[in-house]
Amino acid sequence: MQLPYLKESKWPRVAKPQEEKSINDPDQELEDFCLDEMFESVMNKDPVIFRRALETLVRNCFEYEGNDAA
Repeated sequence: MQLPYLKESKWPRVAKPQEEKSINDPDQELEDFCLDEMFESVMNKDPVIFRRALETLVRNCFEYEGNDAA
C-alpha cells in the first residue's frame, strides 16, 4: 500500500535562485535624506540647512568608520 502524498521525487532537489532583496539600511537612508536636504538647500539658497545636512553626513561617515575598526 502506498500513501498518496508520498510520490516519487527526484533527489537532490535544488531550490530555484531567488531575486535579490533590498534591506533597508538605516545608514543609507540617513545618507539619502542628507543628500536630498543638501540639494534642496542649494535650490532654496539656504546655507544653514546645507551646513546641518553636511555635518550630519560627515558625522555618520565617521561613526560608520569607527564601527568597522571595532
